[in-house]
Amino acid sequence: MTIQSNMTKILDKANVIQSKRQEAIKLSKAFQRSVFLEMFGDTVSNPKRWEIRKLSEITRDNQAINTIYLSSHLFLLKNEMMKQSLDNPALKIGTLKGLKILLPPLALQEKFAKIVQNVEIFRAHLEQSEQQGEHLLRSLTQKQ
Repeated sequence: MTIQSNMTKILDKANVIQSKRQEAIKLSKAFQRSVFLEMFGDTVSNPKRWEIRKLSEITRDNQAINTIYLSSHLFLLKNEMMKQSLDNPALKIGTLKGLKILLPPLALQEKFAKIVQNVEIFRAHLEQSEQQGEHLLRSLTQKQ
């Protein structure tokens, strides 16, 4: 077997590994969204009947909300915000302050936040592994 054919096999396997890492990152994002919906329900229909407060009220008394939960909630509301900005291109700060936010118990928000943190750690490991793999491949191909 020639060096060139070995290199080709190595590069092919590296491409497969890279695509699997990318798929794992996508799946981790979908998992995070699924966990949110499972724990808190849909942010618009509020099937679990959580208390609802405006974003401006929540930010005034910030002891009542976990920032990771709030960030995920806002991410899920992005479609609603996009629709409002299409109806009114100048999406105003007042519109954002008026967004309705579900307010489940803080303990449940914190449980969700721990799950998100673990997913983020997993994702960071994948990205670090990808960078290391790219570095190894570059060094391998430069020596030829």
